[in-house]
Amino acid sequence: MAARAMLLALALLPLCNFGMAGADATPSLRVFAPIEGDVVGASVIVGGASSALSHVQVQLDDGVPQNASGTDAWSLSLDLLGLGAGAHRLVVRGSGAGAPLEVVRNVTYDPTIPAALVLEQQVHPSSAVVGETVLLSGFVRTDRQVRLQQGLVQVRLEGHPQVTNGTVDLLGSFTLAIVVPMQPGTLRLTTTIDATALNLSATGTQSLQVTSPQGADLSVEAVELLTDPPISNLSLNLSVRLRNNGTEAVAVTVRLYDGPPSTETLVQTSALTLPAGVMHKELALQPRSAGTHSLVVNLTSGATDPDGTNDERTLEVVVQARPRLSVQGLLLATTAPMEQRPVSVRVGASNGGDAAATCRLVVDARKVDATGIPLPGSTAELVVSQQLALASGQEQILSGSTLDAWTPSSGGHWQLRAAVLESDPADPDLSDDSVTLLVDVLAQPIPKVQPTPSPSLPLLLCALLLGAALRRRATGA
Repeated sequence: MAARAMLLALALLPLCNFGMAGADATPSLRVFAPIEGDVVGASVIVGGASSALSHVQVQLDDGVPQNASGTDAWSLSLDLLGLGAGAHRLVVRGSGAGAPLEVVRNVTYDPTIPAALVLEQQVHPSSAVVGETVLLSGFVRTDRQVRLQQGLVQVRLEGHPQVTNGTVDLLGSFTLAIVVPMQPGTLRLTTTIDATALNLSATGTQSLQVTSPQGADLSVEAVELLTDPPISNLSLNLSVRLRNNGTEAVAVTVRLYDGPPSTETLVQTSALTLPAGVMHKELALQPRSAGTHSLVVNLTSGATDPDGTNDERTLEVVVQARPRLSVQGLLLATTAPMEQRPVSVRVGASNGGDAAATCRLVVDARKVDATGIPLPGSTAELVVSQQLALASGQEQILSGSTLDAWTPSSGGHWQLRAAVLESDPADPDLSDDSVTLLVDVLAQPIPKVQPTPSPSLPLLLCALLLGAALRRRATGA
């Protein structure tokens, strides 16, 4: 384990020092893979870090030195296929302004043992406050130093759906930023490495101590009613004053209950960040029934609250019963209405509220243009005016002679309007208390006048001759 810890420290050091070497820096050469005495496979990745060097070379046994890629962070892949199994010697040399530097690694080549991933990791810092971000960094290698292609990293937090994904670079290093969830205590992080190209994987765990912000004294200071009077089945608004006596903002959850807190009485849930000091929050609900309602506002947080006695407040609200009236079914039973002839109208009203009410249902008619705009000088003609008494949940449709009360005075476009008026008690919601209907009324047809026939010329001549004959006869007599 000591060797692995040293390997991890050397692996992570280049990530922090890239580009830091200046012209006057002391030359240095570090090798973090393989480690001394490693058993390796057919492919070896030799890697490390250096400073103030112009190039790095790696020599295997008595072979020709090969140039590594990079200087501050360098690596080289060596192929051991064709070499005999057993001990081999790796010499790493760095050249610069001063004397060359040299590091030797003795390894054992065993091509028969399958490779496995080795994972070293650490989390920094080792303890954090909820909502902060920590860094999980590590190094992955194979125990036989098979070349590690770029792999995938996945970190899961125990008891939370949160998943953080990342990658392993060609040097085997990775760093991931983890957001600490809102739950104090010991948090277990599970890291999974997937090197798909090698068909290898590895899993490791790390513990993190999660603490709460200090002095986060949270409270629900006041709950005030904004809607007066509160009425059943209509929106009821509340103003809630929240306080955070701590020094830092805290993530909190505000819940509103209509009754003793439970999943059945939960009305609204709001997640927000409560800054230090006072914050006002507006909540709303729609009470379904009249009577006394106990509205409970509850404040919770992942932070430790030294005084949990004032995190909840109850407001007693008396919700009033009210009718909710609406017009039902303004229709014409006459298919082709015509002027000067009675037209049958079907109309009614209903009460969807929780209180009985009396009201007057009226229907009037008015001449309009094709778009429904009243014509200049036109006045509304009363068609129906009926007093109603509606219980809660009752619907009443008018029938009988009342429906034949409209006789259009002329043809053209007419607009019928049905409305519920004079509600007692008052209807708080007037959105559906009236409806309109556009009706086209036919004009009466003009009767055709038949002309009186003129006598024909032969008949006229006969009449003249007959008259003359009668006169001669009378004279002769």
